[in-house]
Order: sequence, then structure tokens, then C-alpha cells
Amino acid sequence: MTKPECPISSVEDALAPYIHTREKTTRIRQILTQLVKKNVENDSEPTHVALSLPLSSIKLRDSTGLAIPIEGLYKQYFKALEAYRQARERYDTIKDELNHVLQKDAEQEQSVPKAISTEIAREYADLLRQRRQQRKMEIVQTALANLLDAKPNIVSLDMKSSIRDMLGDPPQPPMTTLEGGGDADAKVQELTFQLKKELLIAKSKLSEAKTAEEAAKNRQTNGATDIGEKVSVLREARDELISWVEGELAKIPEDEVEASQVELSFIGEEDDDVKASGSNLSNDEVTKRVEELYSQYVVSRQRYIAEVEAALNRAPKLEVAEQTGAGANKAPAAQRVMQPGSESRLSPIQASQLLPYLTIMTSTTRDEALLQQQISHLRRQLILASDETNNIIQRLAGESLLVPPDSTQTSSWAKAAGEASEKTKSLVLEQMIEGEASVAQAKRVLEGLKARRKALEGLKRPL
Repeated sequence: MTKPECPISSVEDALAPYIHTREKTTRIRQILTQLVKKNVENDSEPTHVALSLPLSSIKLRDSTGLAIPIEGLYKQYFKALEAYRQARERYDTIKDELNHVLQKDAEQEQSVPKAISTEIAREYADLLRQRRQQRKMEIVQTALANLLDAKPNIVSLDMKSSIRDMLGDPPQPPMTTLEGGGDADAKVQELTFQLKKELLIAKSKLSEAKTAEEAAKNRQTNGATDIGEKVSVLREARDELISWVEGELAKIPEDEVEASQVELSFIGEEDDDVKASGSNLSNDEVTKRVEELYSQYVVSRQRYIAEVEAALNRAPKLEVAEQTGAGANKAPAAQRVMQPGSESRLSPIQASQLLPYLTIMTSTTRDEALLQQQISHLRRQLILASDETNNIIQRLAGESLLVPPDSTQTSSWAKAAGEASEKTKSLVLEQMIEGEASVAQAKRVLEGLKARRKALEGLKRPL
């Protein structure tokens, strides 16, 4: 009967030592059975199948004349069985000796007094403990010596530890402030705000004093002023007053009462006074009082309109008289106001023409004051934010090792960050190159190990 061929040649070569014909397999089994019966002592009938998992009761009869006619794994099995028998015999011999020694020591302990035996046992235990500690110390010293001599693995090196070794430990953060530090900061900010407020008030008063002094000097040098100059001076004073009021409104903090609320409170107080006084008057008296107030209002308005029209009509006449009389080089303020160009003249404006625009002008002035207040508030917030930013930059500069301690520019931080990133990049690239070299070396070692493994497998096949 022909043996079927395996479709895979490598599998057939690997299994060739273990595949035999039926006749050869039967002959091998007979030889093994005879060999087992001849050399192995067992209670049951020993066979090569029962000996696949040998028990402790199995013993060889005589190992000197053991001659196995079969080579390969069967011979290795019998040799292993013989080694197991020898180890078992050695174990039994050592165990008997140990029991004999223990029995002898027990007899000696009975003959020695108890106090002396206890002292000897204590000294012996101390000696054993010292020897154990000495062995542990030697193991620790050997491990430390190996660690000191060993070169660190570049691949498993921690980035944080390497940076700390190169640049040192980072600076410690500043100590936390004691209790009450927040109150002290708030108090300092409040005092700073009050100081700024006082400075602004002093500046406004100084500018007012300078303006008054200049006006007094002008009055002393120029003497009596005409109506046009008075009107111009009054307009300048009105503009200065408006600017001063706007500045004072801008200095008022947000938590104070707004101007509109103050006006409403004044109006409410006047209404309360009128109600309080009107509650004691009769209807005829109230009617008479209202008529008198209205007549006074009409008379005052007519007088004011007449004075304004007379002043506006007299201004061109005064300008012509001054140009023909004295021949002064400097034009008065009224001429600058009423005659901005030398070729064209503006006609005088009647007071009745300004009345429709008074409401718009009033609302415009109020809106301008509110906008000025908002602008001053935003400017103050911007100054506080910029101061806080500069303080933070200075604190970080004092804590960091990358920039100078007194640096307040962000460009220095950008430059330091660029330099640090370049150093980190170069360090990472260097470690990557070393790591790739280590990986390549490990691959070569692994390939060598694989080649050795294949060679050993090739040597084991004939067995």
C-alpha cells in the first residue's frame, strides 16, 4: 500500500519523523512494550500508553544495563524517566538525613538546660537575621551599582525630565497674600481713584483761574469794551462753562445719581413746594398768582428779545466805525463772529429765528454731555485694563526665566517663545534620530534571533 502524498511539502517534511507505515508502527509498539515490562516495576501491567503520564510509583529495575534500540523521542523519554528516578532517590536520602539531624538536635536540646538553649536560639536567630539583612543590603548595592552604570534608554526617556535636567526646575509661584490682602488692594484702588479725581479737579480749577486772570488782564489793557466784545466774551464764557460742566459730569462715578434723576428730583421738590403753598390759597388767589407769573414771563421774554436784536444790530455799525477810525491791525471778536470772510457778510440773525431750534440745541447739548460722560468712563476703564495688563506682564516676567524681569513688551515673550520652540524642536529631532537608530538596531537583533530560531528548528527536525 502506497503512502499518500501531502499537498504541502513543508508540512510533509516537518511531520516525516512521526509518520510511519502500519508495520513499522506495530513493531515499535511491541519493542516498547517488551522494554517497559523488562525495565519498569509497577503494580499494574505497564504499557507504553499507560506510561504517557508517569506516576510516582513507577520505578526502573536496573538502569545500568538499559539499552534502548530506538533513537529519537523515545530514548529521550526513558532518559528523562531515569533522571526522575535518580532525583527521587536523592530526595528520599536527603529527607532521611534531615529527619536524622532533627532528631539528633532534639535529643541534644533535651540534654542542654533550657536557659542555655534559649540563649543560643536567640543568638542564632539574631545571626540569621543579620545574615538576611546583609544579603538584602548586598542585593540593593548591586542593583544601585547596575543602575548607575546603566545608560538611560533614549526611547523611553521622559520629555519633562529631560527638559528639567537641561533648564532646571521652574520658578516657584509667589506666596499667597495674607488675610485681608483683597481689602488692601481694594483700598489702594479706591485711594488711587480719589487721587486721580482730585488731580482732575485741581487741573480744572487751575485752567479756570488762568482763564479768569487772562480775562482780567485783557479788560485792564483794553479798557471799556463794546457790546460786540461783551457778546463774544459771554459766548466764550458759556462755552467754557459747558465744557467745565461736561468735565465734571464725566468725573462722577457710575454709582452716583445721574443728572436726569437729579433734575427730576428738583422738579419733584418744586412741585411739592407749589402744592404745599397752593393748598393754603383760594382759587382766586391762585388765578391771580398765575396771571402775574405769566405777565412777568412775557415781559422778560420781550426785553430779552429786544436786547439781543439791539446787540446784533449794533455790531456791524461798531465794526465799520473801528475800521475807519483807529485802523487797528487786530479785528475784534464781534467781527470774527459776525464776519468770517472779508468778501461776504452775514445778515444779523433775529432771536425769533432761533426759538424753533432751542429744543433741538438743548437736547443736543444733553446728548453731548452724556456722550462725553460715556467717553470718559470708557477711557477710565481702558486705562485700568491697560494697567492691569502691564502688571500681569511684569509679574509673569518676574516669575519666568525666559524673559528679563522688567520686560513689559509682548514682543520679548514672542521672541523667547520662538527660541524655546526651536530648542524643543531640535531636542525632539535629536531624540527621534537616536530612537530610530535604536529601533533599527533592535530590528537587526530580532532578525538575528529569528535566524537562530530557524536554525535550531532545522536541527531538531531529524530528531
